Amino acid sequence: MRRLGVCLLLLGCGDSGLSVHVPWPGGVSDRAVLVANYTRPIAVAAADLGDPTLRLDLQVAAESDGAIEAITFNKPLSSLRLSPGPQSPGPDERAPRPLELDADAGAWSLVLEGDRATWNPKEPTAVSAELRNFPLRLDLPPCANFGAAYWSETHERERTGFAIGVGATAWVGASEFDATGELRLSERLYEAGPAGLRSIDSPLPGTWPSAALRDGNNLYLGAVDGSVWRLDTRRLDLPPAQVRIPGGDRVTAISGGRSADGRFELVTLSNFGRTQFFSADGGWSPPIDTPVPKVDELGWAEIGLAYARSSKPGSVLAVRPERFEEQPSGGNSQVMSLAFLPNLGRLYAGTDDGSLFSRDPTLGWRSVDNTTNFGWWVVGLEPYDEGLFLLLASGSIAEFHPARGLCEDSSVLNFLSSGNLAALDDGSLLVVGFDFPFAYLALLPRVP
Repeated sequence: MRRLGVCLLLLGCGDSGLSVHVPWPGGVSDRAVLVANYTRPIAVAAADLGDPTLRLDLQVAAESDGAIEAITFNKPLSSLRLSPGPQSPGPDERAPRPLELDADAGAWSLVLEGDRATWNPKEPTAVSAELRNFPLRLDLPPCANFGAAYWSETHERERTGFAIGVGATAWVGASEFDATGELRLSERLYEAGPAGLRSIDSPLPGTWPSAALRDGNNLYLGAVDGSVWRLDTRRLDLPPAQVRIPGGDRVTAISGGRSADGRFELVTLSNFGRTQFFSADGGWSPPIDTPVPKVDELGWAEIGLAYARSSKPGSVLAVRPERFEEQPSGGNSQVMSLAFLPNLGRLYAGTDDGSLFSRDPTLGWRSVDNTTNFGWWVVGLEPYDEGLFLLLASGSIAEFHPARGLCEDSSVLNFLSSGNLAALDDGSLLVVGFDFPFAYLALLPRVP
């Protein structure tokens, strides 16, 4: 099998080194490798590999005593934001960041026996911290820069729900409430774009959307009558396809994603905590009633597993097709928002103290090291290509990139008790939020 990939070669070897040819292990499907030679200082470099039969000419320094390690990644060099050649930290303190080990990362040691050298596998956790924490200089895009809002609106006695990009515009679900904020009077749907905000009719026959999920060109809408529908974002004028018939409670959240082999799965959550999974090959699982009523945050993590916000600080509700359980969330704070980042295959959670956590399938929930505690609730998360936009209860927006960390947050709206973000195809960002009795909406243009 032909393998596209990368290998980091050893540098800094002296004349006393032994020159050996090291073929890369056959059958390894990973696409990128970090290799370190423990000379002093440690030496790391990168080079492209286009053929699995390519032999690497490594010159091993005598003083290294064979202390050579490799970490493999199932993604290309470009996805790791690395350039070919020597890898060394530079003077810019913001740029060098250690790579975060994914659950599918592999690890290897180079074993020298006379004039022979072979790669032997080992556990990633056994790799030297010197290699794991090597401050790599990454080719990162600049922080997003948003200009003054195209427009902003404030709606009284209206609560915003979902917000989802559908191409050149975004859709926003909203509900009108009475003066107490307890009785829902009517449903509304808005279309937001650079030209402004306008009310539109429901695209669903006889019901209104109350939750949304985007999967490529497919738009899945959960409805107030419990039904679920699928639309094509390229032809929103066509009738929707029904995925689940009406029945049950209002769909308050819908999430989903794809496995590494491309299988799609979605999961819905009702306003009384009922969850249900759907896959194309297995249909709908039996509904499961969770003990958390009126939850509105749901995050798909992997096939057969999603997480919902728990009422208990320091925990999340792990939901499977047949059962649920409380699990520690990695801290003592309350989870407020959840979002799955497809390009990294990882679920993230924002908390009520402004922290950010990520879930590793092997290591579980852990705090994201290169972020700052904002001190404000993280009420909304919106994935983009390789990172997340965060909406804070202060009405500010922050940006997080797993390799770069956080960009400075900027104020957009007033204080919010809940909110959402939606990215449009042109890069602009829709910000919606609610704090009784007002709903706030604004569209920010992306500028160079």
